[in-house]
Amino acid sequence: MVCLKLSLGVISDSINALFLPKTSVPNIIILSKENFLILLSLRSGTTIAILKKSTEEVKKILKIEINKSFRSKTILIAAGFDNGLIQIWKMNILKSSIVCVILKGHIFPINALKFDFHRQNFFSACKSGNLVFWDLKKKIGIFKIKKAHQGKINILCLTRKVVGKLKFLLSFGEDNYIRFWDLKTGFCLKTLTSPFNKILNIEFFWKENSLIFFNDVGTLAFYGIKKFFSFYLLKKI
Repeated sequence: MVCLKLSLGVISDSINALFLPKTSVPNIIILSKENFLILLSLRSGTTIAILKKSTEEVKKILKIEINKSFRSKTILIAAGFDNGLIQIWKMNILKSSIVCVILKGHIFPINALKFDFHRQNFFSACKSGNLVFWDLKKKIGIFKIKKAHQGKINILCLTRKVVGKLKFLLSFGEDNYIRFWDLKTGFCLKTLTSPFNKILNIEFFWKENSLIFFNDVGTLAFYGIKKFFSFYLLKKI
């Protein structure tokens, strides 16, 4: 999935636009506008669909996330709002149908969202430092970790220690700590201090089993993960 750091004037707010997956040549982009989403075809320049809020409780969208699975026939698009609510649209690409659900687990503005696209799990974090694990099949919260970080949580990322082994959730907060969470128990397994003063994003490179850090000085740093979740530097670009 490609993230675009741009705003399209009156069409989109300052939230990153996302390409719709499921196609070999992505040409449908998702744009945010206040409290609804626009699906726009880059090929024709026309609006394909408008995803509206399902309740008057939600106000302004702060964060959007989309599932990345190419195996399923459905696409999940999540929007986090400034009052802590989350709305998820489920789109069936074969039947052209859309259903949505509202998740209530936060009371502070949503700051980070992440799908576990191999399971029916979803993770959300807010500006107060709270972290919630969701079961999307049952549409309920599994764990709520209060004060997972001191201050807002900026990044959520799925990782693993060894190829083929269990996955873990990584969180990074403005307290400059990186924490690894067990997906089954919600327990914090390890806390590490960030190797940088400021991190813009963290992605896990599954093929190489390494973490990529995007920092504020324009450097890409690739780290491997040892046992007990310690880092070792692979290379910098």
